[in-house]
Amino acid sequence: MNSIESYGYERKCAARLLCLVILALVSCTLLGRPANAQDAGNAKASACVSPAMAQLLAREGNSIRVSAGNAPAATQAGEHDNEKGIAAAQAPESLRTLQRARDWFEKGARRGYAPAQVNLAVATLAGWGAPPNAASALYWLREAAHQGYALAYYDLGVLYMKGCGVRQDYAEAFRFFEQGANADNSAAQMNLGYLYDQGLGVAQDRVAAAVWYRKAAEAGVVQAQFNLADLYARGEGVSRSNSLAFAWFQVAAQQGDNRAKEMLRALAPHLNAAELAEAQALSRLLVSSAAPSAQVAMVQRGNHR
Repeated sequence: MNSIESYGYERKCAARLLCLVILALVSCTLLGRPANAQDAGNAKASACVSPAMAQLLAREGNSIRVSAGNAPAATQAGEHDNEKGIAAAQAPESLRTLQRARDWFEKGARRGYAPAQVNLAVATLAGWGAPPNAASALYWLREAAHQGYALAYYDLGVLYMKGCGVRQDYAEAFRFFEQGANADNSAAQMNLGYLYDQGLGVAQDRVAAAVWYRKAAEAGVVQAQFNLADLYARGEGVSRSNSLAFAWFQVAAQQGDNRAKEMLRALAPHLNAAELAEAQALSRLLVSSAAPSAQVAMVQRGNHR
């Protein structure tokens, strides 16, 4: 991606980012396509999960959003099994505790509880209590997706995007991210915007990218805030606006994004007093309405081109 020549920014500092989360847990990788999941092999599947996964297993009402009208009932069969699995996963790690966690997730999953199905997929990819099995993980993610469970759509999109356990397929990733985005999953909205932005699996459309980045940015996703600011700085998909670029970079910076802080330092000298005052007022307004998101990993991506 070209640098922002008009501002004389330090080159490379404004490459847009991609938000990455893997199956009910935060990870720094993407994933890939279904049809022949077994072709990829188990060794690759085990690399799909983050070491921090046990800290972010799927809980209803915690790090997951579901489509309207399709949220699992609080008393649904399998919920207590899922909670017991989470408790086991968060205990001091041993082969025994990981096996116990997987067993509880499987009980909940077989009772049809979507969060347990997603967590079982995670445990299956991680190889908890059995060799990693990408095909089984995909099966349980699809079962959760059939219930309209938004995180399952997102996780499937991640799998297809990276080609983790399956063949990489950006079009399939787009399809699942779109379903997750329409089910109000902010991480899926962010990545859907990124696919539109980069023209991966869909015709490049930066107007659409800006729409989805904005939805995720307003939900508190820091990567989306950074990327939307970058669009405003470049005038891509939106009318160029120094004030809005500065405001969104500032929102991202207040969530701890170091690259956004760099962009603020680079951009500030190019705003006049009126623009800077407007940008700071906008930033305060945006900060008050955009709560930080605990749903996504803060992962930076380079250029796909």
